[in-house]
Order: sequence, then C-alpha cells, then structure tokens
Amino acid sequence: MTGIFILLFLVIAGGFFLRSALADMLPFIKDEFNIIFKKARLSEEQKSYLSKYHPYYQQLSSTYRTEFEKRTALFICGRKFTPKGTIAEVSELQKVLIGAAMVQLTFGLKPLYFPRFKHIMLYPGEYINPFTKKAHRGEATNRGFMVLSWKHFLEGYAFPSDALNLGIHEMAHALRIEDRTSHDGEHQFIDPKHWREWDRNAIPIFKAVGEGSQTFLRKYASENSEEFFAVCVEYFFEKPEDFRKNLPILYSSMVKILNQDPARRVFRCIA
Repeated sequence: MTGIFILLFLVIAGGFFLRSALADMLPFIKDEFNIIFKKARLSEEQKSYLSKYHPYYQQLSSTYRTEFEKRTALFICGRKFTPKGTIAEVSELQKVLIGAAMVQLTFGLKPLYFPRFKHIMLYPGEYINPFTKKAHRGEATNRGFMVLSWKHFLEGYAFPSDALNLGIHEMAHALRIEDRTSHDGEHQFIDPKHWREWDRNAIPIFKAVGEGSQTFLRKYASENSEEFFAVCVEYFFEKPEDFRKNLPILYSSMVKILNQDPARRVFRCIA
C-alpha cells in the first residue's frame, strides 16, 4: 500500500512540475510561432521612429538598417508591454524605441530576443519600487520583468553623448541575466573567457571608482559589479572615444563581449 501512495505522489508531483515547465515554455513557443508564421516586420511608420529618434540606427548602412529593423520587430513580437501610472497605452513609438535599445546592445552578437523578459512595464516617470520603497527610474529583474521610466528613457536618446542612457543601462542588466539563465533558450551566448577577462580588468577600476581615485566613470559605477558593467555599457556607446582613451584595457574587454567597436564605428567586429 505504501508503494502505491509513493507512486501516486510521484505521478502527481511529476505532473505539477511538467505543467510548470510547460507554463514557462508556452509563451516563448507562442512567440516563436508568431515570429515564424506572421513574419514580423516594422511598418514604414515604425521605421520612421528609428530614423528620427535613434542615433545608432542613423549611422548604419542600408543593409544593417534592414537587419536592425527585423531584430526590433522580433523583439516587440515577443513582449507584453504594460502601461503604468498615467500612461493609458504603450504606443508603437515606445515599443519600437525600447526594442531598439536591446538591438543596439546586441547588434554585434547573433540574433537575441531575451525570452526571459516577456513583460515590460512603462511608467511616465520615476516610480516607487514596492520592495525598496524608494523612487526608481528602471530595473531589470531575475524574475523576468523590466520596468522603465519613459521620461528618463527618452532623455537617454535626447542627449546621446552624456553617457546616461536608461534603456541601454537596463538592457545591459538584462543581457547579463539572459547570458547566465540556462532554461529559456538563450544561454552563454557570450564566450565565458570574455567575462573572465572583463572581471580581471574591471575589479581594480571598480575599486578605484569607489575610492575616488578613478573619476572617468560616474560614482554610481561603484555600487556593485552589475551596476559597474551597466554604467560601462552606457559610456561604451555614448563616450566611446573617451572610454578608449581613459580605460583602454577595459574598453577592449567590452569590445570582445559585445563584438562592437563604436570608437571606430564598427558595428560588428567578427561576422
């Protein structure tokens, strides 16, 4: 009799975990279905948003622009965008520019879609995080959702050379999470040896920023290793020449991680 109960328990437990796994997988499977069969692409109006508001896209060749548009369309297709606060509906402009932030970051890599981040919440400005009880401008969490302040997101592209870009910053956090998440279809898309090299080169600079002896990077980079990386990504895209001049070894490590070299206007180092 005991054996029967054990067997019954294993069947029930197995069913529970199977349903749980399928629940995690189905949204991604559904998104892939949409991508394959609906052949997601940007409309002419959506493309015009990139031409008007996205400095990185504006520098691309026509061939690269076409690829950039395709990747952006695929990113949008797999996302749930939720308006928060006084935003009544997430517009196509907002979706396109948020997707373009991810594509800019990963354009040197194989096509990536960040399937873990299926849910993006958009506030009009700063919001109160329910856990920290503090005002936030953005976050990308291990639980698979991203939160952005639209006001600060826009400012990141309105001033493209100040090394303050909320979209790039949060996508950098998402990239780190995706790269080490093994169950969502994207894992270790960046060579681990590049991360090891990054850590070796970053640790002394991280300490120097905290101590105040290194002043090129803003102080927020010394919060922790994750914020250090995200801030460096902002400088990499918005002050690339200065980054390469002031921290050449660290800049070189970032080039290897993202397979881009914006200081030389190279959008893909190794095809």
